[in-house]
Amino acid sequence: MSIQQQAWGAWISPLANQLSKELIIQYEIQTGYGLALYLDVDRVFDNHRAIRILVQRMLDEGIEKQADHLTALKERFTGCTPIS
Repeated sequence: MSIQQQAWGAWISPLANQLSKELIIQYEIQTGYGLALYLDVDRVFDNHRAIRILVQRMLDEGIEKQADHLTALKERFTGCTPIS
């Protein structure tokens, strides 16, 4: 799997980019700032980049071994955000 470099040295895999895009579309995440606080990501990152970093961390932690990535990501994402 190839890895592409994002701004500020954050490394995001193509799978993480794809899954992040699906989350961003499904939850209609705007490009502003503030979500990083809930995701335990440095606040310098905008909402979309913060989601990509969270997803990459989850993949690095082994969520990749699960059959349905997106379902697992949604559960974790909604668990650490004020989304109901």
